Amino acid sequence: MFTKTPIKTPIKTVLWLTGSVVLALSLFACTQKEERRDSQLETSTTSLPALKEEPAVQLQKAGPEQFAVLKKLVADNTPIYFQKDSVLLRRGEVSKLERIAEEAKKYQNVMLSFKGHTAKAMTESARYNLSIARGQTIRWWFEYRLGLDLVAVQVYGYGSTRRVDTGNSEAARAKNRRVVIEVDSATQR
Repeated sequence: MFTKTPIKTPIKTVLWLTGSVVLALSLFACTQKEERRDSQLETSTTSLPALKEEPAVQLQKAGPEQFAVLKKLVADNTPIYFQKDSVLLRRGEVSKLERIAEEAKKYQNVMLSFKGHTAKAMTESARYNLSIARGQTIRWWFEYRLGLDLVAVQVYGYGSTRRVDTGNSEAARAKNRRVVIEVDSATQR
């Protein structure tokens, strides 16, 4: 009686050869693409006009008058107030940030300090963490929402140690939920 025995070696050999041919063709195709790309780059770079070197722009530190304008605008539009026990801004505070950012974009190397404060509620560590988070919120608004390129930022958290109103009313506590922005230095564009 005739039995069928599978032939393993020739199939493995055929598969190996097929894989080798596919690999060789792939490598050949890649080298052809690279050669075409290189030749295109050579022809495109030779047809470009020579670039003139521009002199480097020298930035000088903003004079006292220009720097005073930015400082006054920041002072007029701070503090920035927050909702109760939160890092969410109160209504109307975004427009203050937008005014500050619009003026600050006229300068380079703007260095700002964000000083967060809270009302006397919660635990001491929670107040401290919330005051830092409020400062980080203002930093985020300037950098990511308003597109201000800040070189150096300092975020301070004071908790409720520097309250502007020591009263226990809701109005007094609302005055303490704030971030004060200070301009440390800037270079005029």
